[in-house]
Amino acid sequence: MIWILHHRSPGTTNAYSMWYQAQAIAKVLQSFDDVNIAYYYQYRPLRDAKVIIVEDFFVYCKFNLHKRLRNKTIAWLDSAVYESNVKFPQSDNIGLVVTSEYDKKRFEKYTDNIIAAVPRCFDVISLNASVTLYPQVDKIFDFITIGWKDMFDRKNFNLLFELAKEFPDLKFCVITNDSRFDQLPNVTRYRFGEVNDVEKYTLLRSSKFYLHLSKFEGFGVPVIEALACGTPVIMSDALIHNTLFNCKAIIKVPCKQHEFASSSLGKYLFFYVDVPELFEIIKYAKEISPTEYADMSREAIEFAQKFDSYKVAIQLYNLLNSF
Repeated sequence: MIWILHHRSPGTTNAYSMWYQAQAIAKVLQSFDDVNIAYYYQYRPLRDAKVIIVEDFFVYCKFNLHKRLRNKTIAWLDSAVYESNVKFPQSDNIGLVVTSEYDKKRFEKYTDNIIAAVPRCFDVISLNASVTLYPQVDKIFDFITIGWKDMFDRKNFNLLFELAKEFPDLKFCVITNDSRFDQLPNVTRYRFGEVNDVEKYTLLRSSKFYLHLSKFEGFGVPVIEALACGTPVIMSDALIHNTLFNCKAIIKVPCKQHEFASSSLGKYLFFYVDVPELFEIIKYAKEISPTEYADMSREAIEFAQKFDSYKVAIQLYNLLNSF
């Protein structure tokens, strides 16, 4: 039996990406074993069960998530936090799995207990369901963005709002809690958290480009979701992005400055895109030839395959059994 645990309550906006990852790998692991997805504080796994924790590295440290677990466990962790003064709780029964070599280098100063790097994934089952239900989709949107507007404006919705006003002839799809977009006639907004996985992949497939202008990220799951749909990405050239995402289907927007900001978890490192450069890239995307776009779309799908939830879940399963 395998338990997949998450610290935050299911259904909350803060839990969205982590629960999504838990569900994506659970769908695959159910082919191997009995699988339970649970809120960390609500259930205690049976003694002989194996456990995968899907969480933020610094949340795991701050809240001592190892304390309730005596099971054989892998903690699959990333973080948007750049650095903190937390201590990693060492435990013989728990192995740390990071999501990138970039995070491995960052987290090594907190622990030497890193056993592997396994990336976050896109949900291939939900994507296949979208393709089966809607085999042919038109590109009805020029750009799509997904994210929650928080106190840091992490996803850069203020800039996106100005971008949509600057290009009224382009159509934007935004999945967010930011209701300002409702006033713009060229923007279609879907409420964040109210779009199911099949609908999300269908919207991604229906968009020409994914805009990822984040100031900082933990991993950037929407990027690989978009690429898996054959939707090229325009993204900020922030530190995590330029170590994970490099292919011809990704257009990087230069970042001209950066700064630190603090929270209760630690420090974030903000990167700010060069706005004039962004506007030029938007103009290029607007005029891209069908042949060049088709090449980018094929490149996107090919690059995304290493983030397939089947491959990722099996890597985690093998680690859980060999650790």
